[in-house]
Amino acid sequence: MYLPADTRYTGADSFYTNGLGLKPWDVIEHPNFPVIYDATS
Repeated sequence: MYLPADTRYTGADSFYTNGLGLKPWDVIEHPNFPVIYDATS
């Protein structure tokens, strides 16, 4: 799964995010979702 680095977690039920301790409406920052390309550098 590829997501923009500034993607926010909505709190919706998902196989990919359940049990990760993500907070709704926070940017997804978790080792399971590494940033693989930083367009600002």
